[in-house]
Amino acid sequence: MPEQDRAPNEPQLRGVAGLIMRLMRRFAPERAAAAERESREWFFVCQECGTARSYRELGGIRYGASSSGKRTRLTCPTCGVRRWHAVERRPAITPE
Repeated sequence: MPEQDRAPNEPQLRGVAGLIMRLMRRFAPERAAAAERESREWFFVCQECGTARSYRELGGIRYGASSSGKRTRLTCPTCGVRRWHAVERRPAITPE
């Protein structure tokens, strides 16, 4: 994606995730927006210290997914140790 089209804090999507988002933006822009929004609701949470990072922050996409007990092994930026992180959905609260 060209640099001028990205927000300053938006990660550069590479690999399969980047290809999927580029195709979605081109052929289904409304779905691409929904996928980005939903990806920001999914988090990797360190089981030791509780640090949470969004899928989107790490450059991934999670759209139309569900999880129960999913774990991923990552290095925690706070602890500095590679350990299991829970995958949780934390929907954004919208004002009524």
